[in-house]
Amino acid sequence: MVGQLPLPEICTFHNLTGLPCPGCGLTRSLVAAAHSRFKTSFAFHRLGILTLFTILVQIVYRSTVICVAHQSRLLIRTGKILNKGFIILGSLFLINWVINLIHILY
Repeated sequence: MVGQLPLPEICTFHNLTGLPCPGCGLTRSLVAAAHSRFKTSFAFHRLGILTLFTILVQIVYRSTVICVAHQSRLLIRTGKILNKGFIILGSLFLINWVINLIHILY
């Protein structure tokens, strides 16, 4: 492993406003979670582990849809549930962002 080098600042929102965007720290959090460093993942972004889980579930679901010749009722129902999950995850990102902004600004 190469030494701990800081990653460059590429977040346009942060560069323009000085405030973190809703996804700030998410990439580092996903990498840490993928390496089973869950405490570190949570420290980078509270929703990193949940996001990684969502990505993995989507990969399994989408692969199943591609491999199965016909769309069963179960697959259609599962797809609808996963779509609602995206709405919930997006809402959690906004809530998390507001909490972070409150901590920074007050």
